[in-house]
Amino acid sequence: AEAVLASLDAIAADLILTAGTDGLVIARHAEPSEIIPAGRPIVTIAAWRRPWVRVFLGPEHLPLVQVGDRVTAVLDALPDRPFEGRVTAIATRAE
Repeated sequence: AEAVLASLDAIAADLILTAGTDGLVIARHAEPSEIIPAGRPIVTIAAWRRPWVRVFLGPEHLPLVQVGDRVTAVLDALPDRPFEGRVTAIATRAE
C-alpha cells in the first residue's frame, strides 16, 4: 500500500505546472482538465523582471549597432519614460 501511495504521489507531482522564472500569465492556451500533447504551450508568461524587446532596424542603421551596445528606448505610450537596455544579439539573416 505504501508503494502504491508513493507511486500516486509521484504521478500527482508530475501534474503540477511550474515556471522557470517569475512572471505574469498573459495568455492561457489550454483549459483545466484538458489533455495536452507534449510540446504544446499551456500558458504565456511575461517575465517582468527581465523584459526584452525585438527591434527591427533598417539597413542604414544596422552597421551602427553592435552586441553589447547600451541603448535607450522610448515607447509611444510612455514618451516621458525612457528605458535603458543593452543589445544582446543581432540576427544573421534579414527578416
